[in-house]
Amino acid sequence: MKRTRITSMALASVLAASTLLAGCGQTNTASSTAGSTAAASGKVNITLLNSKSEIAKPLEKAVETFNQTNKDGITITMSTVSASSTVDETMMSKYASGNPCTINMVDPTNIASYVSKSADLSSESWVSKISPSFTSTLENGGKVYAFPFAVEGDGLIYNKNTIEKATGKTFDPSTVKSLSDLEALYKKIQAGGVAPVQISHDDWSLASHYLAYSYVTQGKSDADYYKKLKSGEASLKDNTVYNGLLNLLDLNGKYNIYKSSPMSSDYNTSDPKNIATGKAAFWFNGVWVMPNVSQFLTGDHAKDELGFLPLFADSKTSDSIAAAVTKVMLVDNTKSTPEQRKAANTFFNWLATDEAGQKALGTDMGIISAFKDAKYIPDNSLAKSLVSYINAGKTIGFANLSGDYSTKVGAFVQQYLTGAMNKDTLTKSIDSYFQSAAWVK
Repeated sequence: MKRTRITSMALASVLAASTLLAGCGQTNTASSTAGSTAAASGKVNITLLNSKSEIAKPLEKAVETFNQTNKDGITITMSTVSASSTVDETMMSKYASGNPCTINMVDPTNIASYVSKSADLSSESWVSKISPSFTSTLENGGKVYAFPFAVEGDGLIYNKNTIEKATGKTFDPSTVKSLSDLEALYKKIQAGGVAPVQISHDDWSLASHYLAYSYVTQGKSDADYYKKLKSGEASLKDNTVYNGLLNLLDLNGKYNIYKSSPMSSDYNTSDPKNIATGKAAFWFNGVWVMPNVSQFLTGDHAKDELGFLPLFADSKTSDSIAAAVTKVMLVDNTKSTPEQRKAANTFFNWLATDEAGQKALGTDMGIISAFKDAKYIPDNSLAKSLVSYINAGKTIGFANLSGDYSTKVGAFVQQYLTGAMNKDTLTKSIDSYFQSAAWVK
């Protein structure tokens, strides 16, 4: 998931479209009574807190459709987290006032913090329909506490049309199977007068996404690996994936369109324009770039095909890319009634299995579903490429990083990118960071 703020124009649009409600449910003593009264009359009112502001408008539309078409008398009222607050701050405030929302959209890392306040969803019918690789993200203590709302992923993005125009040959991504294959292709692209690749210098991209592959490939739990780094039991110098990632970063640096000024990339302007308009053929980033890229896919580039290649850091990363559930929904278990919790799961079933719900998620919101039988995929080639990896079982999870990791380690990698720090110093600096990281326990 992208670690940047949305642009001011997009923010203004979202805020204008969103209904920012002061409260979520009924107040303390009224909640149970109101829920029971509604149930007795065949109607159930529930509330939803949305923390993905960029989809506020289509999510509101989906809620309206559900309200109008469900046969259980369920009405959902939605609010969106304010731009000046975080979902955690908003939820803590609502719980403190005894007025939590029935459904709360959070990041997977928030599950553990709210598990004592959330309903166990393990027995719900939609659980069996989740793609197996995503189930563990939703669990705590072996029980499912979250509904998987959105899946995102990252890898080495390519523009097929740009590659073919530069090389004069049809591009088959399956023919690139190693770092040496990639460099051979880079040389052909460069000979055709196009920059083979661009590197975004953003700290969140370099540290929290690119280097994240180093951690999630070291056993069952990246958290356990952080503990080993903290204790000194492990070092990145012995991490094959980490060393492979630096080899790829070196290669990309050699052919980087920003080589003369590595810190001049711009995620919102030049980067998406370069990949969309034939100025750069490859770019490490995630499926979340499409809103920025699509604005430049016009004219001769309107039908350009984008896709993902793996990073070729080692055997684990030579045929797989990172993909994970990045937004989940929790159901309150402190103030909601049994009827309200049942209503929340009816909404979840609608999103997961009903054609109208699947369409709302995949087409209208542009969300990749975590469910095996999802019929609707966002209508862009990058999302379809990611889904092909998911369906083939060729995915690696996202790292659960916290604290000041992104800014501190991102700054180290930026220094390496600009030549201000060598590999040995970079490795020691990151090792040292983990050894003193307060969030690693």
